[in-house]
Amino acid sequence: MSALTALTVLTALTVLTTGCATYQSVSPAEAAPPADPIAAMVRIDPDLGASFCVIDSPAGRAPFAATLLQSLQRRGFEARLLPPGSSVAACTLTATYAATSQSYWRTFLATADITVYRRGERVGKAVYDARRSQGGVNLSHLIDPQQKIDELVDQLFPGRLPHPEARDRNAPPSDPNGGAGPNANSGATATPA
Repeated sequence: MSALTALTVLTALTVLTTGCATYQSVSPAEAAPPADPIAAMVRIDPDLGASFCVIDSPAGRAPFAATLLQSLQRRGFEARLLPPGSSVAACTLTATYAATSQSYWRTFLATADITVYRRGERVGKAVYDARRSQGGVNLSHLIDPQQKIDELVDQLFPGRLPHPEARDRNAPPSDPNGGAGPNANSGATATPA
């Protein structure tokens, strides 16, 4: 391969991959997490354990609304979905949620707008738009919608880690001794030497 061909290929790859970022902007609804990871699981504000209401999009059931509710519940919120037009002061914490999905070879989150209110006052906002690229290769349709919504919720509430038991309920219980504890061979019988 000649130097000119290599340079041409490198330039083409650079042009294809530049400007492929999607638009994402998040203003956190609460403070950054404490340095201690154990303290990060403690509620920052005692009233945050109250119900967290999510107001559905005025256009009707927004895609992945159940995913947003699950993401909030994993962080200790008592989340529930309210119908469009509900008051932002309906719960201690309320979020308006609007989203769209698109499908190429799989369904993905195209846009999301989550605005968080505490006692009726706006305290945080997350905006995501996978369609807003500057040309080039846009691989946002490869991102799992649950992963993207979890990322937005993580950035909105950096002081709340998902509870360990809620991270993966289908995972088998782990052995704290790594299989090397005193009960590791509980079914084995000892043979005299």
